Amino acid sequence: MNQYSLFIGRWQPFHDGHKALIESALNEGKKVLIAIRDTPIDESNPLSVSQRKQMIEGTLSQYKGSFKIITIPDISEVCYGRDVGWGIREIKLDPTTKAISGTQLRKKIKFRKIKTKLFAKSAITYRLSVISIQTLFFFAITGNFKIAIGTSIGWNIINMAWYLAYHYTFAKLFKLGVDKET
Repeated sequence: MNQYSLFIGRWQPFHDGHKALIESALNEGKKVLIAIRDTPIDESNPLSVSQRKQMIEGTLSQYKGSFKIITIPDISEVCYGRDVGWGIREIKLDPTTKAISGTQLRKKIKFRKIKTKLFAKSAITYRLSVISIQTLFFFAITGNFKIAIGTSIGWNIINMAWYLAYHYTFAKLFKLGVDKET
């Protein structure tokens, strides 16, 4: 019979402390069942179940076949009535790993999102100024304002499409998108 060690969590986000906890069972040769609590998305739970599942699968990819991931409803407690053939144990982690905080990581993520929004606003402002300059340039060449605006916007759309395609491909090739900061 295949028995599993069960780990229940929000995994918001899945971090090195979680990884060390689960690896402790995997390194004992045990199979692991990771239960993701289906929490509503809010400030304390910014990631969807599918995002968390992807993070876990990516982080534990070297153990593929040794773990399963399931989604469970958001729970408040785990209950049992008598000796039911399984146990509960606490896995002791070193103080540095134990100190890793999902709350602190979420604060860093929130700060990055704010920085990203500010960057996006400045990038839009920059792009609009480029369009203005290009429009004047194309107007000087063509003498037709409609053609100048259309050409300038067209070139910028092509430029942004190439930029996004390049960065999306780069991120996929190198499996980026999840910071491993602690």
